[in-house]
Amino acid sequence: MDRASDETAWLRFADFLKASSRVLCAVGAGLSAPSGLTTWRGTNGLWSDIKLKELASPEKFEQDPVTVWTFYGDRMLKTLAAQPNAAHYALGALARWHVEWLTVNQNVDSRDNRLLEQTEHPASTLLDIHGTLRNVRCTACD
Repeated sequence: MDRASDETAWLRFADFLKASSRVLCAVGAGLSAPSGLTTWRGTNGLWSDIKLKELASPEKFEQDPVTVWTFYGDRMLKTLAAQPNAAHYALGALARWHVEWLTVNQNVDSRDNRLLEQTEHPASTLLDIHGTLRNVRCTACD
C-alpha cells in the first residue's frame, strides 16, 4: 500500500467508528509489549517456561506461596514502572471520543488498564475479564 491508500483506509475506518452505535475493544498483553512488558505467549513469552506455568495455580500457591507472591509482585513492580505507549494513548482518545465504548482487558496484572488510566481513558469503560492482581483476598477466611 502507498501512503494515499493507507490514509484512505484510515478515513474509512474512522467513518465506520463514527457510524457505530457501540464499540468493544479487546486488549491483551501485546498492547503493552511496546512499553517493555513481557507477554505471556509468543516469542520469549512467560508461558514458554513450564515452571512459570506452574505458578498460576492454587496448588502451587498452597505449596509455595512465597515463590508465587514474589513472581507476581515482580510483575506488578514492572507494570508500575512502565509508561503508556502510542496504542494506549490512541485507545484513550477513542474511548473519550466515542459515547458507547468498552475496552475489555484480559491481563490479570491490570497493566493495560493502569497504563490506559494514565492516558485519561475513562475508567468506567474499562473491564477486567480475568480479574486483577490488584484485588487480593485471604485464602483462609475468604
